[in-house]
Amino acid sequence: MYIVEAKWLKEPVEVHYLGSFVEKVRHKGKNALGLYISVRGFTKGAKERYAEGTCFITMEGVDIFAVLDGHTTLDELLSRKKRHANDTGSCYYPASLMMSE
Repeated sequence: MYIVEAKWLKEPVEVHYLGSFVEKVRHKGKNALGLYISVRGFTKGAKERYAEGTCFITMEGVDIFAVLDGHTTLDELLSRKKRHANDTGSCYYPASLMMSE
């Protein structure tokens, strides 16, 4: 089960937005996985805070354009992000890194 939250802010999402989201995801149960979408991306602090253990994955504007431009499918993108989070504990894995592998 995905719990989704999206922000369209002028600046990248700060860590405090993610903290409240984590509480929502954890409240849904241990099998829930969050998907946090931010068109402008995430601050360095936000990415670092959830780099070693997370209950959610992130998606940013660049990821959306990768899907819309046909570089990957949404299913593949989410699957690889989820695998990355499981393997590394990090919530952040942009499509640009996936395409360079």
